[in-house]
Amino acid sequence: IYDASLMDEDAGAVPVGRRPGRGVRLLKTAVSMVAAASLAVGVTYFLMDDDGAAVEDLVVRSFIAPEGHRTEAVLSDGTEVCLNSGSRLDILSSGTGERRVRLDGEAYLDVAHNEDRPFILETSEMEVKVLGTSFDVCAYGDVHSVVLVEGSVEAGSLGGTEKTRIEPDQMYIYDVADGRSRVERVDAESLTIWKDGYLNVRNMTAEELFTILGRYYGVEIDCNGISDVRFTMSGKLILETRIDSVLDNLT
Repeated sequence: IYDASLMDEDAGAVPVGRRPGRGVRLLKTAVSMVAAASLAVGVTYFLMDDDGAAVEDLVVRSFIAPEGHRTEAVLSDGTEVCLNSGSRLDILSSGTGERRVRLDGEAYLDVAHNEDRPFILETSEMEVKVLGTSFDVCAYGDVHSVVLVEGSVEAGSLGGTEKTRIEPDQMYIYDVADGRSRVERVDAESLTIWKDGYLNVRNMTAEELFTILGRYYGVEIDCNGISDVRFTMSGKLILETRIDSVLDNLT
């Protein structure tokens, strides 16, 4: 609801002293409808009989996070999911044998433990198998990765037989271009802080940072003139609802 209200405010913003015209009001209404629809996805609804009793669970099969926003949801098995901006999660199977989902983008998951029904997350190039744990999966471009916060997961290429088990504060990285994988020691907390509304900037050039911000907000940022500057930046950047506010803070 909070994310929807922010989208509504952005769409309806007009200069002080002017009343919004019909076009602005229509845009405001349309954005509100889209926001409501996007936030509804991933929620479990209950079909009610004539007496008001729940007779069947109806689980939406997929949900998305609008660009510039994060979406949180709880799946029917109790697994908590936080989707990063512009990401999509599809539920492929929730039967008795396994729980399988497909991710396009980035997500942080706290998987409900169930030894009899392993949780399997797949991207276009990678597969992650867990029983119950907290981890982050990033599937942008040609490098797909898994950061483990707690528990244990096995990761490998999609369809491959070789799987690598990683431990907390380790990152499994799969390079799509050459088909190779590696494991690195990382600070899991700093790499998953995006779910709390922050971007952790660590020795990034301006070009690297603008690439991330452009992907988050669904825009292309022209950084000609500073792309060859060698200085780097470090710190935490608050991800606001409007990119101009973020750029003001960065300045």
